[in-house]
Amino acid sequence: MLEMFLIIFFALGVFFFLASLMKPINNKNLAENELKLVECSVCHNDFDENILFFKNMGQFNHKFAFCENCMEELYLDYQNERIGRVGKRKILTENNL
Repeated sequence: MLEMFLIIFFALGVFFFLASLMKPINNKNLAENELKLVECSVCHNDFDENILFFKNMGQFNHKFAFCENCMEELYLDYQNERIGRVGKRKILTENNL
């Protein structure tokens, strides 16, 4: 019976000694391949941070993220509104003459 405990104790000692010599797995290489998803501030869909446009705005310099589709939509809305304002200005100046 004593011999059995000595064998088990020796086996556990060897196991823990070998386990202490092992190096931990480097998770840095695994993390580089993972995508870091960021939510678009307009449509709230998740995108890889490398394809989003970031803009600091506001009093507290809050960082907003915009996807390509939302940027295009905002730009087109801005252009349409700007064209409308310029057209109204031309009509007002022509009527004043």
